[in-house]
Amino acid sequence: MAARLQRGQTLPGIGQFLYPDGDPRYGALIEALDRKGFDNESRQTAESLAKAAIDLTDLAPNIDFGLATVQRTIGLPTIAPLAIFAVGRCVGWIAHAQEQYENPDLIRPRARYVGESPQPAPATSK
Repeated sequence: MAARLQRGQTLPGIGQFLYPDGDPRYGALIEALDRKGFDNESRQTAESLAKAAIDLTDLAPNIDFGLATVQRTIGLPTIAPLAIFAVGRCVGWIAHAQEQYENPDLIRPRARYVGESPQPAPATSK
């Protein structure tokens, strides 16, 4: 890790600019592992890596690190972190869309939609 940082590289899975005090999604995943009693070599290695990264960078692990920790700890296929993240992202987008349809105010003002305005579906006759 130190060598990567000395070369000016970042540490994958460490830090998230939207969560400067730590990614709460990482914490939720680790708490879930703890609640289920997962404590094996993979989990201990991940914990050691996370601590070392924090010590070196003052940045906490993010969702990517958390998903990789879950995948390795419970023995999921290597594609699982990406699949879990994608499903979670889709669910979040659907929830945001539903909230936006119910609320005339812009929910996420930091985002700017530049596409076409949605049009109501044409009425159909039966």
